[in-house]
Amino acid sequence: MHNDFGFSHEEITNSCKGIQKIRRQRQRTKGMSVKMEKRVVALTKLFRRVKNNFRRKKIHYGVGAIEKS
Repeated sequence: MHNDFGFSHEEITNSCKGIQKIRRQRQRTKGMSVKMEKRVVALTKLFRRVKNNFRRKKIHYGVGAIEKS
């Protein structure tokens, strides 16, 4: 891939690490019970909501500021 497509060795290494991480996550998910999987999904949604609330930024229009939803 390095010679044919011009990807750096670092890019190839990082991609391989990412692929391995995803494979490990899939193996863990396969081993979970349905009940546990539902808990993980619920917690993931909760963490995303909390994170998104902290990421909201204000947009300035004229004198006042309006929060972006």
